[in-house]
Amino acid sequence: MWSDVTRDTTPALWGLMAQGAGAGLSVRTTKTNTCPTDGWLTLSAGQRSRLAHGDCALPSAPIVSGQPSPAGPPPEGGAVAPGWPAIKSDNAHTSYHAQVGLLGDAMHKAGGCTTAVGPGAVFGLADGAGRVDRYVESPTRRRPPTGRAAA
Repeated sequence: MWSDVTRDTTPALWGLMAQGAGAGLSVRTTKTNTCPTDGWLTLSAGQRSRLAHGDCALPSAPIVSGQPSPAGPPPEGGAVAPGWPAIKSDNAHTSYHAQVGLLGDAMHKAGGCTTAVGPGAVFGLADGAGRVDRYVESPTRRRPPTGRAAA
């Protein structure tokens, strides 16, 4: 709890908080139990969203450059969220009428580029077509290009 953070008991964290900013985030989705992918999709839409099937695992690895995709080929160095058309349709038909892909669309509209680091981030940063401009498999693989939005 934040009340446990003190100058004496957690000096490094205390110092970080004194010079930075801290926050707590609780993502609420359409289901009772929130899965990580539900959280990424909720971030994408800016409102409660979900992965339709009950499995909390990612549907599969992102579709990367050189692989076929229902949404067309991924951008060079980018990726497409697997199952995106069904995910988008399902969320549009819930009582929340969530529009997954809004965050990625807003980034593109503002002239930005998206870089997803890890498979879950593809669901959070994908645009309306399920695409991210750049994809890095893991934070340990390589650093994302500078000047890019990353999640």
